Amino acid sequence: MMGVRFASAFAVCLLLAMGARAMPADVTGRWETGNGKSHIEIRPCGEDRRCGQIVWLRTPVDERGEPKRDRNNDDSRLRQRTIVGLELMGDFAADDANEEWSGGWIYNPRDGQRYSAILKRRNADELLVRGFIGLRLFGKTQVWRRVADAPTAGKD
Repeated sequence: MMGVRFASAFAVCLLLAMGARAMPADVTGRWETGNGKSHIEIRPCGEDRRCGQIVWLRTPVDERGEPKRDRNNDDSRLRQRTIVGLELMGDFAADDANEEWSGGWIYNPRDGQRYSAILKRRNADELLVRGFIGLRLFGKTQVWRRVADAPTAGKD
């Protein structure tokens, strides 16, 4: 009898533990990219999704003093968009099983291409951002750092 109760209790605990997956840490906020040249504001968009926009550049103007533009975009109609204000990433959904935000995309203004991406908080102040083509194996990870005191524009 004692063995049956123990086995039943163990089974219930096991089922509860399997069903109690951790929600991935939220990624909203302002983040400095790995090279320190830009800040991205990640915010909710749509139902339970996250998107990000470039809100600051260390050097926001080109050699002519004009705002930097999305000149490398494959779509010629989009090449006049300014980099500051550009939607850099989107469609990230919580992936509870892997404790990350996945299913999203990230845009690289340097080459004008969009890549699949995942986001995962390393800790409260570091975000792992992995962009890839097809399989995650074929990609690159950057560590972004949370911005405590956000500059308003250009160099501080």
